[in-house]
Amino acid sequence: MKLFLKSIGVADDIVEHLDNVHLAFQRPAIFWVGLLLLAPAGVFIYRRQRRNLSTVPQKFHIALTTTRTIVLLMLVIVLAGPYLKLDHRIDRKPIFAVMFDRSQSMQLSAGPFESDDELGRIAAAAGLVQSESAVGADTRKAMNRIGRAELAARLVRHAATTLLEPVGETYDLRYYTFNRSCTLLPFDLTTTEPLKEDAVSGSASCIGDAILHILEESAGRPMAGMLLLTDGQNTGGSSPAQAARAAAAAKAPLFVVPLGSVQPVQDVALVDVYTSGLVAVGDTVQVHATLASQGFDGRTITIELKDGDELLDSQEVRVSDAEQRQVVLTFEAKRAGSHYLAVNLPALPEEDEELLANNTDTAFVRVSNDKLRILIIDGSPRWDFRFLKNAVRRDTGLTGRAGELPDIVVETEWRRMDFDKQLTALPRTPEEFAEYHTIVLGDVSRELLNDDLRDMLAAAVRDEGVGLLVAAGTQTMPHQYGSTIRDLLPVKLDVTRSGNEAPVYNPYRLELTADGEIHETMRLYDDPGRNLKVWAGIPPFYWCAAVERPAAGATVLAWNASVETRYGKMPLIAYHYAGEGKVMFVGTDSTWLWRENVGDRYFYKFWGQALRFLARRDVATGRNSWIEVRPVRAQPGEEAAIELMAFKQDGSPEVARVRLVTIHSPDGPETVEVVADNAKAGRYTGRFTPESVGVHRLTYQPEGSDKVEAKIRVLIAPEELRHPDVNRKMLEFLASASGGRVMGLAELGSIPEQLTGENDQQQLHHEATVWDNWLTLVILVLTYAIDVGIRRIMGLP
Repeated sequence: MKLFLKSIGVADDIVEHLDNVHLAFQRPAIFWVGLLLLAPAGVFIYRRQRRNLSTVPQKFHIALTTTRTIVLLMLVIVLAGPYLKLDHRIDRKPIFAVMFDRSQSMQLSAGPFESDDELGRIAAAAGLVQSESAVGADTRKAMNRIGRAELAARLVRHAATTLLEPVGETYDLRYYTFNRSCTLLPFDLTTTEPLKEDAVSGSASCIGDAILHILEESAGRPMAGMLLLTDGQNTGGSSPAQAARAAAAAKAPLFVVPLGSVQPVQDVALVDVYTSGLVAVGDTVQVHATLASQGFDGRTITIELKDGDELLDSQEVRVSDAEQRQVVLTFEAKRAGSHYLAVNLPALPEEDEELLANNTDTAFVRVSNDKLRILIIDGSPRWDFRFLKNAVRRDTGLTGRAGELPDIVVETEWRRMDFDKQLTALPRTPEEFAEYHTIVLGDVSRELLNDDLRDMLAAAVRDEGVGLLVAAGTQTMPHQYGSTIRDLLPVKLDVTRSGNEAPVYNPYRLELTADGEIHETMRLYDDPGRNLKVWAGIPPFYWCAAVERPAAGATVLAWNASVETRYGKMPLIAYHYAGEGKVMFVGTDSTWLWRENVGDRYFYKFWGQALRFLARRDVATGRNSWIEVRPVRAQPGEEAAIELMAFKQDGSPEVARVRLVTIHSPDGPETVEVVADNAKAGRYTGRFTPESVGVHRLTYQPEGSDKVEAKIRVLIAPEELRHPDVNRKMLEFLASASGGRVMGLAELGSIPEQLTGENDQQQLHHEATVWDNWLTLVILVLTYAIDVGIRRIMGLP
């Protein structure tokens, strides 16, 4: 039967799991009528043969009658449409995933251990000694130096008979390695190497992403559980708490094995470095550094700030194990351009060599020659406006059209002015609007921003390249405005509503997009994992503008993760080009909440970077080609975005569909294609992923003009090593929230008896036609050949 089923094209997996086979017909009436007529037809054929071939022996009459009757039978069967009903069963084993953390912190030592007894148990569990009592001096020394990742692999490999083989018999056993991403791992039990040579450690650890990736990859199959071998350091990606709840919902308990000493690691580290990142020549730059120490209580150390080899500032700090120390390093910005400042702590002899990486961090500062001219217009002193007003006045890189401070107009004050002062409070001509680099338009009424001013503002943006930031509000902006303002926006509005209000018990939450993760406006930290972590914990909000979808060609930087329209997630922060200028839309009035516990650190980092990103370019470079790359600092393996404005020699924009950009990396030159933006003539965008550490130069050669260039510096951030101790609290939460448990290093053999996953049996039904295959054709041809052969033997025509 199996051979027949395979011969008619039934798949092997169906044949191997077959339960029942039934023959059926699409037109059963034709089959039964044909069978009834077949006998008289056979008699008729036989008699006709005897009458017409009287000289032929009887056996040939029977043979010819049989072949022709078979042909008639085959025709009846084909006309009846026979098919097979196939019932088969699929047993799907539940998946059990073994997850190896391969981040930087997993290269740290797994010791020292609490006692000799514990060291002996773990050494025996790792296969380094035959028994717990057989630990010698060399083994003790090796165990105190063994890396966390190596110990994890040895523990799993040595538990082959107690863990892997019992689990593999009942479940679909899979191995994964993860750092920034999660990858299926071909884990070879026959070797003694910890992991494959190309499985190098990553600069980030995304535990939540790894768990969610495995759940998603299971594609609906049942999960028996996951064995997670990690030190618990999570530096980015999805929330581990969210992942633990998803694992619990999938009935996939997490068996967590903490790797690392329970004793605090002796270390002094830079756990945070922060600077505004945007200053002007002559400004005093402040770099804020936070130090943490363990095992160096009362020690005085020197912290230095350098720009290359130039020492900018230094301070002596007395560290404490009981609390973190805050240090402010300052210097005067004298040279315009991009500066990568190094904050250094001395290498102390008691520190582990691998932990010296957290003694250094980098702060990026961009120094400009000229100050940007800014205009802010708002309707009332709402919270966003108040904090923004104070912040821009403290920003020495910003100014107004005439005075030293940015120009600020608030409608409640404007209404109390004399008529003459009202006339001069705002620009009155397109040329005056065009003097600004960026204009912020808040929740202002149409009375203040009348038709003439709106037309002049739109002309300044579209024709002169003035940047515009529209900050939505509950009163008028943007739902009460017409096409002049709405057509500038990078979003399309729901005109039936003024906004969306969240219930108190279920506030809205901001979610970065893939573009937002690498965009300079949303870059609160240079380290991508840390940046995502901050945005994931940003305070929720309760109101947003009624947005339907992004405008054509717009780039969405953040969604309102709590609201979906018929077009998908609701855009919250987006930008696009409107003519020559860039326009950004911020769809909430609650960014002031980002100041909770941190002051302007996140609030004005966002606003200050947005003001500078939107700012119009100088007239001198307006029709010249230029190239930018974002972010300006990245980690190996982090995607970067390229933006090119390409002009011909006569100043007209390029029209080709694709242009080539050359990337000069430490590994050598390569080219990448950038694709034309349909919404902006001459604008090209693309992406690339730098892999090697160092400076990557991106160049473009316009026809008949000088080459243009941008740079991105790729550095390995010490984020993974800022907190080298095992995060046991987080691992205990993961285990309990998912229904699993925390396992000791020598307890892996007890996992199989705790698994409760059952095979998922599915009864499936398939149909396979019988007549339209090669076997039917062979029978017909063979029968006809026999008939013709007999006639030729007898000398019949």
